[in-house]
This record gives sequence, C-alpha cells and structure tokens, in this order.
Amino acid sequence: SQEIKLEAILRGGRFGESHIPYGARIGEVKLQKWRDGWLNLTHLVAKRFGAS
Repeated sequence: SQEIKLEAILRGGRFGESHIPYGARIGEVKLQKWRDGWLNLTHLVAKRFGAS
C-alpha cells in the first residue's frame, strides 16, 4: 500500500514491487473510486506532513 511505502521512505528504508497475475474479478465492485481515492490521498498527505 502507499502508506507502507511512505513509512519506508520516511524511515530511510527501501521497498520493491513484484508483479502478481490476478484473475478476472467476480462479483460487484465494493470501492467507490472517487470517494475512496480522495480519502486515501488526504490521509497520505496528512501523514506525509505530520498531521496524523
């Protein structure tokens, strides 16, 4: 997640990513992309600048 990457960077650590092949999604989407994306972004900005 972005939060884990941010923690690694702030603590001077390193991280890497690996490709994982996923199958097609079955069922309904549970995320609301704009609302959830906005909440994620505001949380990361607050965490980056020490507000949380």
